Amino acid sequence: MKLTIGHTPDTDDAFMLHGLLAGKVDCEGLEFRQVVEPIAVLNRKAPQGELHVTALSVGAVPTAANRYELLTAGACAAMGESFSGPLLVQRWEKLPPKVAVPGLETTGHLAARVFAGDFEPVVMSFSEILPAVTEGRIGAGVLISEDQYRVKGLGLKVVDLGAICLEKLGAPLFLGVDAVRSDLPGDVRLAVDRVFRRSVQYALEHEEEALDAAMQYARGLDRETVRGFVKAYVGVHTVHLGAAGCEAIRRFLRLASLRGLVCDHCEARFVGDKPLEEPAHQELHDPH
Repeated sequence: MKLTIGHTPDTDDAFMLHGLLAGKVDCEGLEFRQVVEPIAVLNRKAPQGELHVTALSVGAVPTAANRYELLTAGACAAMGESFSGPLLVQRWEKLPPKVAVPGLETTGHLAARVFAGDFEPVVMSFSEILPAVTEGRIGAGVLISEDQYRVKGLGLKVVDLGAICLEKLGAPLFLGVDAVRSDLPGDVRLAVDRVFRRSVQYALEHEEEALDAAMQYARGLDRETVRGFVKAYVGVHTVHLGAAGCEAIRRFLRLASLRGLVCDHCEARFVGDKPLEEPAHQELHDPH
């Protein structure tokens, strides 16, 4: 069976999908044709179900819930030593009325609205936000991807939205997930989940080889910096979310729903889901 797979031009995606795209792992008879687009574009395509498998911002899950189920492999949350991310960078101490965001459906935008306060979002390409802030074209911006490693020494106020999430919800902020179209046969959806898991495991076990694939999207960063970025985002949780990871995603989206930022009837669904015994019924209070 031939499937389209959408992923971003980022080093972490290229790293973890190397095994799958290069034929290094058992794909169980599935063939994948890659479509490389910025996450904002993939998020916009998701409600129409244009791709069989796609990377997806957690912030876009509510709008795609009627088309996709989430994989338990391929999810990314920063577990680095220096920061969690995404980062909100500001020229001044006070949050300005307008903030550059890399897409309205991105997790970075949603996390900034949940944890930093209200503002008018100005959509920019993810790679243009940091230059726009440093050059004074806008007062603040949300950084995702490798640009989070470029802020040191720029004199900007840096707010770590992932660290705030961990403090307030007791769980990491998962930024991105991979999803498979829910109208595909159940055995195919489960196979895609298994293939993704093998691909992530292959990358972690063949780090240098997978880094070679990732470097095509490094955008000027050196190999060791890319290694640090990738290892911060791709880890045990990327191999398998587990019950705790699935619930962390659900808790963040419920909090966003309490704030009126996403619809309140679009619970994240995972491939092979079984009813959760208690988290789905727990009342979540706004910790803001």
